[in-house]
Amino acid sequence: MLLYLPPLFGFPAFSAHNAAGMVAVQVFFTSMAGLIVHGKEGALNKSLTVYMGTAVLAGSFLGGYGSKWLSETWIHLIYAILATMAVWMMFRSEKEPKETAARPIASHPAAVMGVALVIGIFSGVIGSSGSFILVPVLLFVF
Repeated sequence: MLLYLPPLFGFPAFSAHNAAGMVAVQVFFTSMAGLIVHGKEGALNKSLTVYMGTAVLAGSFLGGYGSKWLSETWIHLIYAILATMAVWMMFRSEKEPKETAARPIASHPAAVMGVALVIGIFSGVIGSSGSFILVPVLLFVF
């Protein structure tokens, strides 16, 4: 929307880099609000949050820094690939809910952190928190 709506109404267009930066700030505060609410309800797996959160944060910094060497076309392509993967995984995931959020991690922490690091890198490139791809990955893979 940040790429297409301003020019539609006669305002200057944002670059993909500027739009990604604005979205990253908005998503950060939205994610923090969700963390606080779910944490108060006890609906958080703390070890999974620490493992994945640390890796996504590191990956996001790497991806955000590395995005300066990518053209807008590559940024759009990465976003399109991630969004397509997220939709595919959401339709392919299990239909029955798993146990509570406090269940132990089924995979090795290094594997969890590796997947989260890769997602973080790509999310940093497009300026997203990665939650649109992390949730399907959690449902589909872990």
